[in-house]
Amino acid sequence: DYERHMTKRLYKEKVISDEWDYIQKTFNALLSSDVYYEAYEDPQLWDRVFYSKENRWAVVVAQNGKILTSYKIKSKIEDTLKKHEEFLKAKILKVGVGDDFKRTIREIVDKLEKL
Repeated sequence: DYERHMTKRLYKEKVISDEWDYIQKTFNALLSSDVYYEAYEDPQLWDRVFYSKENRWAVVVAQNGKILTSYKIKSKIEDTLKKHEEFLKAKILKVGVGDDFKRTIREIVDKLEKL
């Protein structure tokens, strides 16, 4: 699935230059202060959408911390969230990110930059 995902982002959508570019855009979005929380009708099921205005890049993370997908937003983030609201019956709330999370992601990004 990951290879198919990379191929789609690289060749079909042409939104990344290589796998490293994809990883950088993903983690830069996780560091972004623009975070949206999606609460579905079932309160036990939610995803968080991290968004970087700089690259217009979104990362969807499940409540178990798994990155579900990472992609370029072609229009506005609000339009994308509106689709989630309409199609998934999701309630969209903007929330902040905890300092522990930011610190952990910053440490990962710093290590990645040293590679």
